[in-house]
Amino acid sequence: MKTLVLVSCIIAFAAALPAEDAVVPEQALFEAVDADFEATRTDLEQLRAKGTSDKECRKLADATEKDVEASVKAQQDALDSIDKGEKCPSRHSKVVSAALKNLIKAKSDKKKAKDAYAKAKKTTIDFGKFTYDQLTPGQCGSFFNQAAYKNAATAVKSAKAKADKAAGALTASQKAYDAAVADQKSAINKCHCDIKKLQKATLQKMNSDVKVANTKLYKRAADLRCLLDGTPASKCKVGALPVVVPVKVTAATAAAKCGPTGLVVFDSVTGNARHCGKGCVYKKGGTFSWYQPASAARSLHTLTPAEYEHGYGFCATRAQGKLAMIGLFDNSKGWSTSTNVNDITYAMDAGTVSGTSYGKAGGFNVYYDNTRKLPNGIEGWKIKGQACVWITKEWLSFWTNSDSNGWRSRLSTKSYPKKQYKVVLAMYSPYFQFQDMYWISTQPIKGSKGKPAMA
Repeated sequence: MKTLVLVSCIIAFAAALPAEDAVVPEQALFEAVDADFEATRTDLEQLRAKGTSDKECRKLADATEKDVEASVKAQQDALDSIDKGEKCPSRHSKVVSAALKNLIKAKSDKKKAKDAYAKAKKTTIDFGKFTYDQLTPGQCGSFFNQAAYKNAATAVKSAKAKADKAAGALTASQKAYDAAVADQKSAINKCHCDIKKLQKATLQKMNSDVKVANTKLYKRAADLRCLLDGTPASKCKVGALPVVVPVKVTAATAAAKCGPTGLVVFDSVTGNARHCGKGCVYKKGGTFSWYQPASAARSLHTLTPAEYEHGYGFCATRAQGKLAMIGLFDNSKGWSTSTNVNDITYAMDAGTVSGTSYGKAGGFNVYYDNTRKLPNGIEGWKIKGQACVWITKEWLSFWTNSDSNGWRSRLSTKSYPKKQYKVVLAMYSPYFQFQDMYWISTQPIKGSKGKPAMA
């Protein structure tokens, strides 16, 4: 009987809640809070009038809170059941294993074929006996026309063909294995990134879906308890609303870099700027000018704070030309054909050297806040040389690799707003060309000589 009464109370209590989509004007917030408390008072009076005891009403308040907590726990359990990254390392493992098996066999086949070829060339040939008048000094045809020689020559030719075929098969197997490993790496990283995205989106949706209803229920339960205790509305405290919390994913998933990959693709060019393939832009003719209009280009992808939180960037190769700039552009500014060098938020200047405004090829500078940060410029970006921009949630750095000292950080800054950025370039000199522009998820290593790995 008591259970029936409690269930009836909960139904009546829930029915008395205002509609979930009710909007409370900001100016009426104080009155709305008082109104909720008074509405609960009315509910309590009605329950008492039906013979419900204060003890049963207190159980109602407790049951309401527990119902909210149970709802949140159910959602937490659902979030916990989602893959946390444990299965990602196994992506494409069968393909890689098969490719490795083929590679090992190809290496063995090549060695056997090479050894067989070497052995065939060492074959002893018995030419048999000849009479004196069968031999003519200086003429060896009698020997090379012998079946013993012809058979040996045929065997050597066949062994060489097999050795060449085995070498070609090994080269193909090595390429297939390398491609399988690269595909696996990409698939594993995509798996980690998909899980991070799914976990975040699910968490946000779960908390968003229940926040309004749970907040009202939790508030009403607290108001009911305060009314039973004789606590006025002004001193009635509502406990912290339980929420679904993030799930701990695997370390590899947490550390996964989930930004853009491959070559930088430019979806917009202005002025005399032209595409020369993915990751390649040049200035086709024109004059020595930043304007008329600007010969510029903007990347398709927008780099977000979430993507560069733990570090991300891009590299570019200076293919030819005297002067241009490339860097990160604050996407909130908008893009137009008038965009020019002054609009690039953080730029690397290819061309400036000590003592000149537009110096010989090979100069390097950094440009932001409408100021060149290396007043006299430095030698640092020669033709065919690379330069990179690296950005994290705390700082940016600018790198070059133009001499025997390898990669060097030319300048770093810690003060910048967390914005969304596109890669943007502007070219001053006719026929200037940037090529091999690609994304990186690991910053250059000081003193290293090779190209930073492509993301």
